[in-house]
Amino acid sequence: MRGLFEIIKAHRQSREQWDPQLANLGQDRRVFLRVSLQVPCQLNNPMFGLESSGRTVDLSLGGVGLVGPVNWPIGSRIRIGLEVLTFVVDGIVVFRREESPQFRYGIKFQHLGYFQVFKIRRFLKKQHNGSLSR
Repeated sequence: MRGLFEIIKAHRQSREQWDPQLANLGQDRRVFLRVSLQVPCQLNNPMFGLESSGRTVDLSLGGVGLVGPVNWPIGSRIRIGLEVLTFVVDGIVVFRREESPQFRYGIKFQHLGYFQVFKIRRFLKKQHNGSLSR
């Protein structure tokens, strides 16, 4: 039953509007547990017309932490291609920090479908025993 709850919660959260003022509160508001994951990914920012490769740091049902060589501001909408999931997800940059010569990002997933959430959860369950939500 917990799995169904996690899938529904992740789907709903991906459809919630992100409030940039929340980034200034300085506290961790994550709903889902982050699982360490070091895999290559592709980054695409349609607004700036830039594509780049990067590397994930962690993955959750709510988003992904990654590093890449491009400098995008908080609030940028990007697409992330995760090779391990074989699909592309939309996200918004909610955290950014320079870690020379790269940048570290926290990406909140946007507009996930139930199938995408299910596939992410199935992958994460192979990496982590236990609950994926806090």
